[in-house]
Amino acid sequence: MTEFPEQPLPELACPACGLPVARPVDMMQNLLVCPHCGHQFFIEIAPADEIGEDDAAARDALERKLEAEQNRERDLDGKRIRALSTERRAMYRTRSVLILGIAGCGFGIYLIANELLHQSFSRSGRTAMLVLAIGCAMGVPFFWKKIVALQAELRKPMMLDPTEPPDFEPLGDGSQTLRQLEEMHRPTNEE
Repeated sequence: MTEFPEQPLPELACPACGLPVARPVDMMQNLLVCPHCGHQFFIEIAPADEIGEDDAAARDALERKLEAEQNRERDLDGKRIRALSTERRAMYRTRSVLILGIAGCGFGIYLIANELLHQSFSRSGRTAMLVLAIGCAMGVPFFWKKIVALQAELRKPMMLDPTEPPDFEPLGDGSQTLRQLEEMHRPTNEE
């Protein structure tokens, strides 16, 4: 819990409500909570030239810890995971629609060619049908390029591989649990 001094330090204004918030005694604590509205905000830690060597080491350790926590929270944030999942589903749907577009263009070309071969059209009608066939033929490579780009994006991993191997030391090997189970089932010598 934050301790506040007897002599109040200059107060800060909450960015959300503008009301004053007391500055903490521990200058290494840079996350404050407004007592009026509950808004959390960061304050700037004193520059390195204003703090001693011991405080500088503590500040560096705090900054590394905060950065590690922020990285962990960023990777595990539920909202981010849901957003990535939603984006991925949208890519799959878009790819499906583009495949249907290619199929539609191919079927359109077939129908137009069939009509041109089996029906008699005026010169302007024939020209219109040829323009439609060319449009359908141009749609196929356009849709194909979009599908290839989406497929390349879908092949990328959602999360990067960790830079350090995981530490399984705290997990143990289960032998302690096995011993506890054996002790539970061991008969007691009560006479």
